[in-house]
Amino acid sequence: MKYDRANIDTDRIDKLKNKYKRTVIRDNRVDQLLNSSKLAYNEEKAIREGYNVLSSHEDVSAESLKNSLFSHNTDIIFRRIKNKFLEIYDFDVSDLTFVNDRTMGNVNAFFETDLIFFDRMLEDTLHAFFIVTLIWAKYFDDENLYGRFFNYLTTVLYATIVDKSTYNIYDGEYIKREIRQWSSTVNLAVSCQYFCMYFCIAHEVAHKYIAETVDKISAVQEEFKADSIAYDIVLRLMMDEENSDIENKDRELFAYCYLAPMMIFDFWDLLFYTNRVISKTYMIKDNKHPEIKKRKENLFSIPYTDEYDFDSSEGNDVYSAFLDVIDKYKTELLYRAENGTLKEFLNYIKGA
Repeated sequence: MKYDRANIDTDRIDKLKNKYKRTVIRDNRVDQLLNSSKLAYNEEKAIREGYNVLSSHEDVSAESLKNSLFSHNTDIIFRRIKNKFLEIYDFDVSDLTFVNDRTMGNVNAFFETDLIFFDRMLEDTLHAFFIVTLIWAKYFDDENLYGRFFNYLTTVLYATIVDKSTYNIYDGEYIKREIRQWSSTVNLAVSCQYFCMYFCIAHEVAHKYIAETVDKISAVQEEFKADSIAYDIVLRLMMDEENSDIENKDRELFAYCYLAPMMIFDFWDLLFYTNRVISKTYMIKDNKHPEIKKRKENLFSIPYTDEYDFDSSEGNDVYSAFLDVIDKYKTELLYRAENGTLKEFLNYIKGA
């Protein structure tokens, strides 16, 4: 089922000057999904992501941590993507070197000659971003809590923009309690994070494939093509898992996260937006990358063809819930910037 966020004017955010008022009723299937057994808590994946809040659990062992570190690290993701390129495109990228650390200190990844670099800061920040936005989505209709989640998300984005660091969301006692209570939501957040990581790494491998197999094209065209190839690779890996005997606890790619590549573009767009509101300046955008809106439009044309066979309904619900949060955050950020309360909160963050 093709994604269609009906009756949503995505440009309305910049026009709103008043406090957010809900105009869209979200389908309760999102809440059902967040509580479903399909998203049963995966403790090993939680350990891999550093949920120290779970350290009191008696069944958390060194062996489970060791197994998780092996099963869910970026080197394994890179290897799976390389194998899929060989299978689908008959393209061998065994000469590529993969680096995953904080050398650059930004939320990005890049390909250069025979090197792919995936910044650990991107991995960690996506983790914090999805934890906050998807727990917020669960409590979206609770107006008593929106301020708390707004503050968490602002802090995550501010740390990324200004401090060039990742905010440790586990410092917050409230978030710790929510992680204990709603482990299924945490698992959804981690699943979205991993889907994005697969997409980003596959995108950079696609640049290598394009450089060696495609006639000269513009930098913008290359980005579109790399996005398309990456999405194809990850969707096929997802379907491989769905059609296999792998248990859910050992899977990393789920159909309910199939729109996660859109989410990472929304994340980058939100960084630009937040920087513009906070500092009244624009982050420099190069002319080698297409507009985010156009990149998303390109991706939306891919998963609904006959090549891909999976149930997209839950993924559509998840993305709609996610966009509700993004819209609400943008409107509230602008509102607080205009009434002066945002400046007070940012001063509090700086002094924290």
